[in-house]
Amino acid sequence: MDANGPVFVVRTIVSDIDDFSAVAEQAARLKKYGRVEMTISGLAEKARYEMPEGGNAWHEYASHNPALHKFFPHPEIAPFIPAEYVEKNRRALDARLKILRDLDMGACFWAGEPAFLPEEFFRANPHLRGPRVDHPRRSRHEVFAPCIDHPDNLEMWSWMMAELVKHVPQLGTFSFKTNDAGSGICWADWLYSGPNGPAACRNRSTGERVAGFMQALRDGANRAGGEVQIFMTPQFRPGEIKEIMLLLPEGCHLEGRRRTDDSIASVGCSMLNACYPVKGILDPLPVIRSASKIDLKTNKTVFLNARVFYNRDVELIEVWKHVLDIIEKCIDKPVSGLMNTIERLQALCTEWANADSAEELMETLVELAEALRFQFAAMRPLSTIYLGVSLRHVTRPLVPVPSRLSAKEEEHWLKHVFNIWPDQAREDYLDLHGGRWEPVPIVALGPYLRQLERIAETIERISKDSDDKLLRSMPTSLRLHAAILRSCGNFYQMQLIRDRNGDKLSQITRPSKEGNWTGDNDLQSMNALMRDELDNTQQLIDLVSNGGLELLAHATKSEDEDTFLFGPNLVEQLQAKYAIMRDHWIDIEDYMASPAK
Repeated sequence: MDANGPVFVVRTIVSDIDDFSAVAEQAARLKKYGRVEMTISGLAEKARYEMPEGGNAWHEYASHNPALHKFFPHPEIAPFIPAEYVEKNRRALDARLKILRDLDMGACFWAGEPAFLPEEFFRANPHLRGPRVDHPRRSRHEVFAPCIDHPDNLEMWSWMMAELVKHVPQLGTFSFKTNDAGSGICWADWLYSGPNGPAACRNRSTGERVAGFMQALRDGANRAGGEVQIFMTPQFRPGEIKEIMLLLPEGCHLEGRRRTDDSIASVGCSMLNACYPVKGILDPLPVIRSASKIDLKTNKTVFLNARVFYNRDVELIEVWKHVLDIIEKCIDKPVSGLMNTIERLQALCTEWANADSAEELMETLVELAEALRFQFAAMRPLSTIYLGVSLRHVTRPLVPVPSRLSAKEEEHWLKHVFNIWPDQAREDYLDLHGGRWEPVPIVALGPYLRQLERIAETIERISKDSDDKLLRSMPTSLRLHAAILRSCGNFYQMQLIRDRNGDKLSQITRPSKEGNWTGDNDLQSMNALMRDELDNTQQLIDLVSNGGLELLAHATKSEDEDTFLFGPNLVEQLQAKYAIMRDHWIDIEDYMASPAK
């Protein structure tokens, strides 16, 4: 390990110990350049104790989020957190630490702070209550975080930080996100219910408040004999960020906000966040570009980012192997400029495919990079994590009149749709977490999906003569991603048609008996969308049945399926969707006129 090199912080929240070990073994390759730290804060299981009776969509955001009190609760907090749950998290933490000790690696802790606490805690300690941090349109149960202006709370967080460092002496980095998904700071503009908190701290500046909290964390680490760098993801308005930057204590940083010495670098190591829930899509060009910018002399911290939204899953180890290959090569011999970057990609392709196919693979991966950039720029609203998973477009039946579905036909999907109003979850395919999804240039979707299929076909043909495991699975990953996008597009278009036909869909009518060659044009459009979604569902059934399930983020137990995670019985749910759509195929003919030729 180069003591003078940067600290490489592997940012991925891994719960499964085998997955953690596999990623850590790959990351250990970077020890020759500097210190390597793995994020150790994955929870042993979902925080079910946080869930209100009957469930609550908003709580799903934070249910997998690490927090200091879930591992080392202060004695004032401990009575309100299930001891068995804390013990499970500690055992999982210890298992990861053993792996890191064996590999001579450091540790990082990522958390959402200051995290909300149970209401019972604040009833016992009303003077410690801080801001409301949930989203009012996404929650039926309000929750509160502690006020970090109160000295007692600062002391508790300092104490918990000290306990973490005592337990994890190799801890070098502590990162936290705030003002989102279960954490928040008093009077911040970013708070979803609006700036709020105790009147006593209202006039204190955001910069002072944040600096005090970060200093308390540093003090706790120092008290335990640790030298820990503190990083915060800045979920604040620009004016607040400027103020915070001026008051940051020594050893404290805003991640994503480079200082003038370029001390922080970052490499995106996974497409899982962008393509969630699909794993195993490698886009090497941006990795080459960002890895080539790593400067071993000036960079003090290099984040290898692969954390997934809401910490539900982790990228395939095969992706990690390829990404770390790229990082090593680009540190040893950086490249700049388009031509040099393409040449580096071609050299990599000679390792992944046979010599005769390397150039074609390189061209295909360049096309994939361009296609993905187009998708994220032009079709960003077709979000696969939110529409495909949290609104369950993938598994719910696409029907023109959803009110005709029975409770049994809604059973496998409605309870997982992120919505606090069941009628809106049922009736509005575009009601997104309490708002309405934005317009999509849907005309571009068809050509894009065809382009993804061409790319998948080319990689599939090339991979037949290759031993590269990732290359062999990537065509399936691309097809899964395309199929989920296709579902999102079909539901999007169906809802637009339903919106403009609200009056017709409000009551059953009988059509005129006069001859008509086409019937209602919108009925024809609905039929076309239903047929496309039926065919798409069958394709998904085939993909998932033939190894595709392992390329999707999913729970291993049915009881762990939730808003952001498919269940292990995905094939059965897709089959139910297919059958329900067929059972309701002609419902729309009670509301709109079919052809009378």
